[in-house]
Amino acid sequence: MMRVLIIGGTGFLGSRTVQALAKLPDAHVTVGYRKPDGRARQARANRPIPPSTQIDLNDPSTFSEMKKHDFVVNTSDTLAASPTLAIDYALYNGVRFVEAGAHPGTVEELMRRTRAPAADKDGWTGTLLLGMGLFPGMSNLLARQLLQWVGRPDRLDIVVRLNPLARGGPGLSDEAQARVRGDQRGHRERRSARAAHQRRRRRDGPCLGGQRGHDGHIPSPSWCLSPGRTAGAR
Repeated sequence: MMRVLIIGGTGFLGSRTVQALAKLPDAHVTVGYRKPDGRARQARANRPIPPSTQIDLNDPSTFSEMKKHDFVVNTSDTLAASPTLAIDYALYNGVRFVEAGAHPGTVEELMRRTRAPAADKDGWTGTLLLGMGLFPGMSNLLARQLLQWVGRPDRLDIVVRLNPLARGGPGLSDEAQARVRGDQRGHRERRSARAAHQRRRRRDGPCLGGQRGHDGHIPSPSWCLSPGRTAGAR
C-alpha cells in the first residue's frame, strides 16, 4: 500500500490530486490541513472526506507526520507558506517530497539550496522533486513534446507567462492548457507560436536557439485533453 500525504489537499489543485490518487487501489491518501477547519471546508464543498492530519509548513513541530508516508505532495499556496523548512526536514529524514509550487523565486531558491557546492548532500536521505505542479508540469511536458518534434537542440527556451498571485484555481488551469492545446506553429527564429483555436492571440515561444530559417507545425499534445477555457471566461 502506497501512503501519500497531500499538503493543501482542500485547494483546487490539491483536491483534484486527492481525487485522482483515491482511484488507485494501492494508494492510501491523507490530507494535511494547516488550519483545524479544513475538514469542515471539505464537508461544505460536498466532497468525500479522506483521512486527515494537521501539518503546518511554518511549524516544524508538525513535520514528523511526513515520516509516516511514502510520498509527500505539497500543493499548498507557496506565497502563504514557504515549503523550505519542510523540504529541509524531508531531505534529512528520508522523505520523498514532491513540490508542486510555481512561484519563480521559491523554485530558484530551492534549486540554489539543493545544487550549491555547500549543500550537505552526504547527509541527505530523502528525495526532492521540483516543478511538478500546474504550469511547471505542463511546461515540462511541452518541452518533451518539442524535443520529440525537433530532436535535441543545443538550447531550448520555453516562455510561460505566469502570475503567481493568480493561485491554482480553475481559470488558471484552463488557461495553462489553452496556451498549449491544439496545433501550434513553432519558429526557430525567436518568433511567436499560436494555437490553432486562438489565431487572433499571439503567443510567445517556443524558441529553439541556434537554429534559424525553419518552422513547422507542432501537433496537438496527446496529454492535453481538456477543451480549454481561458481564465477570462470564468
